[in-house]
Amino acid sequence: MPPKYSISTDNTANKSQRQSGKFSKAAKTTGTLSKPKDFRGKKLHEAGLPVDQYALLRNAIPNADGTSTLQVTNKNPSLLSYHGSKVNTAVAEKMISSADGARTSTSILLSGANDTAVWHSGYIEKKTTGQPQAHNLVRKANFKMASTSTSTKGVSDRSVSVAIGSIALASVAPAELADKAPRSSSTKEVAWANSLEERRNEVKLRIDGITLAPAERSFVNKNVSEYFSSISPSGKRRPQNKRSYSPPRKTKGGTYFKGGGYTDPDPKKPKLSPPSKDAELTAYITQPLRKQNKS
Repeated sequence: MPPKYSISTDNTANKSQRQSGKFSKAAKTTGTLSKPKDFRGKKLHEAGLPVDQYALLRNAIPNADGTSTLQVTNKNPSLLSYHGSKVNTAVAEKMISSADGARTSTSILLSGANDTAVWHSGYIEKKTTGQPQAHNLVRKANFKMASTSTSTKGVSDRSVSVAIGSIALASVAPAELADKAPRSSSTKEVAWANSLEERRNEVKLRIDGITLAPAERSFVNKNVSEYFSSISPSGKRRPQNKRSYSPPRKTKGGTYFKGGGYTDPDPKKPKLSPPSKDAELTAYITQPLRKQNKS
């Protein structure tokens, strides 16, 4: 069996992150968050909860019925429509605690609407048309998850972490779509682009190896399938049967980003086994989508 993952030995984290077990300052504290920027991880993309959404959930006002009320205090148009909405406090708290580990490198293309790929601002000198809309699709999926009925079964630290990690994976556009994005020919990170699908397939193996009870799997699959429907109404991108990720993809093909369409399920095992601590699951799931950190 492959060795277990631990953030203390994660080569995509810097020294202080490995020592603290967290990617950001905000994750070390509890209570309201006055400085949302503290949730940012240096040179990392918040692939689970966007910074503003993380702060909104964390600053929600608890009610006596197991829900919390969202209070939008800024003029961000992406969040205004959620002002006054109620979320499931238990689910929101689990999303907050698991979000820190759901990080990817900024050198990715995001999944846009209608089977498209859009540049992330981490790519220097690249146009980021469509990036706000792509982030909004993730926000929408997260708010749906946070709004889960208080009577829903299958809600646990593990199921929420797997759901967050699975959406983070799907939000990274596959090579087949990245290759068709405007100016894909000008990417300077050839090795990263060539290994994109190999790394996405590794993430799928990691998710597959995480044990979930039937109710937990149902919770995960429901939330992830709704996100897939938002990025691919045509159904071209879809979850694998009874799984929270799409089938593995070919690692060959394409011109600038190597990879192709779906292929048969991979019988291989992931390079690392799930961590001993569920608190590290999202960091484990998304590790292949981060670059090695030499600091």
